[in-house]
Amino acid sequence: MPRVSDAASPPPPKEGPPPPPPLAASVVPPGAPVTPATTLSRVGVVATAAIVLVVTSVWFDIVSTYLLSRQVDNARAFLDGTLSEREFVRGLAGPMLVGVIGGLVIPLAALVVIIVWMHRMAKNLAALDRPGTWTQGWAVGGWFLPPFILFIIPFLMLRELWKRSARRSDVGASVSPWITIWWVLFGPMALVVIVAQGFGFGLRGSATDIASSLAEGQQSPWPSLVVRVLAAGAFVMMARQLTARHQLLIGEKGL
Repeated sequence: MPRVSDAASPPPPKEGPPPPPPLAASVVPPGAPVTPATTLSRVGVVATAAIVLVVTSVWFDIVSTYLLSRQVDNARAFLDGTLSEREFVRGLAGPMLVGVIGGLVIPLAALVVIIVWMHRMAKNLAALDRPGTWTQGWAVGGWFLPPFILFIIPFLMLRELWKRSARRSDVGASVSPWITIWWVLFGPMALVVIVAQGFGFGLRGSATDIASSLAEGQQSPWPSLVVRVLAAGAFVMMARQLTARHQLLIGEKGL
């Protein structure tokens, strides 16, 4: 019988191209296998955005308070009858606009970015099988559950994120004091100032009421501003330390 030639045999399968590298938006801890369970999200850019927004908000607060303080003479002139109500109200337009941007628009944007930052860290830790009490869902819900203005849940979650982000050599190390300092200034201290000022300084009421408040120095915005500036500084320190700690754990540094 004719023998089948070896040349007629099907060629051995060629090795395919190497698998694509992980997505550029993800990082994995050094030495860990690249699997869906350990594909982690970067946190550095989000943390930087949060810091920039918080600092920008405080700068707007400073400008608004300064512009408002310059309206004291106009307030006295309006009360004396040498300045019309229309001119007095027109002079308040600038401080009010800057105050809305710095006290509402930018803080809301900062809150969204901070939530994303905390959510990414909690999700990374869950993927690394480092379970905790405050999972990624609490990064959102914790800011809106009572007691609202004290922000106890975000404070507890940030402390836990610090602990869960520890490398083996850091296990058991104390939590950064900046987390507590930020919370005291942003929560309890801010509440004390609000209560002391009759629930905040604001351009509310009639033009006469606002002018009287400015002229007599009632409900000065400066104490509240000082607390906000200190809280922003504490947040910057806390966010930088926690982000660097988490980056070292997941291997984001230098990528």
